[in-house]
Amino acid sequence: MARKRRRSLGSLRDVPIPPNIDRPEMWDTAAVVRAVQDGFTFLIPFVWGESMFDPNAYWIKGIQVSATGLTVGPDHTPEIQLIDNDWIRAKTFFRSTMVPKEAWLDNPNQYGVVPVYLEIDPDTIDWNLLNRGHQFTVRNE
Repeated sequence: MARKRRRSLGSLRDVPIPPNIDRPEMWDTAAVVRAVQDGFTFLIPFVWGESMFDPNAYWIKGIQVSATGLTVGPDHTPEIQLIDNDWIRAKTFFRSTMVPKEAWLDNPNQYGVVPVYLEIDPDTIDWNLLNRGHQFTVRNE
């Protein structure tokens, strides 16, 4: 019995790709807040600390924590705003064992998750990584 051939759209080599160009920096804290409020979900990357466990990321109830990134978006941060015209304040969710009890905005739900507010200092955001374009290149043969 002869095998049917599946139709193919070709390969990526058949797709015209725009040239790689330098993207101007476009993110700042106001743009991050606006993007989340507009419905986008993405990762805010943080700069690395002196060592792997040095605090380098956001603040919860006056304590800075160590993290490589924080996912923000309508489902992850239902409230987000600028404070002091530069810092970001967001309501997000953590396991109750991960954050101080005085930071809880409500009791843990059935899964042990609590809402908390966190603050992000713009100096802790890795702006170079956030502003990096996600372009790919193909070798011309």
